[in-house]
Amino acid sequence: MDVLPGRGEAIPLPNATADAVFVSSAWHWLDPGLAVPEIARVLRYSGRLAVLSTNMDRPIPWLRADEWFGRDEHEVVSRAAAERAQADGDPLLVILPDESPFDNIETHTFRFNRVMTVPDLLDWLGTYSWVITASDQAKAAGRERTTAALAEKVPGATRIDVPMRSRCWRADRMPRP
Repeated sequence: MDVLPGRGEAIPLPNATADAVFVSSAWHWLDPGLAVPEIARVLRYSGRLAVLSTNMDRPIPWLRADEWFGRDEHEVVSRAAAERAQADGDPLLVILPDESPFDNIETHTFRFNRVMTVPDLLDWLGTYSWVITASDQAKAAGRERTTAALAEKVPGATRIDVPMRSRCWRADRMPRP
């Protein structure tokens, strides 16, 4: 297997050579207006685009890690509004541009628990994009707030059952005109 450097907006493959393109927990980093046509370019007819995102099951009140890490207030409110709008069914993970060459779209959501130690949970939360891009000072303060919040919510726990949700979306490449 060859590994090539690239990104969703510039995939280093010839036209119509891929059977599938998988994007896992990274769609938010892509520009859909550029990535969708690029992905369509490398997919064979009826090739599949799959996008998945696995995170904590955010509607559970004690899992407000975005607040513990001190996210920008506007962003927290926007995210909360989006989550409420999605609460009744599978969320639309991918918004395709008009005239998109994809059809046969399906979405599914899977819920499960992930057992984590407190340090593992803290380290995992540190991988969120909005934490990675925060200042060192904000990261340290957020880790401190998160540690205190977990000590209050699950005192003395060495392992925590973290409710998780995987949101899966897929679509097939339509024939080229």
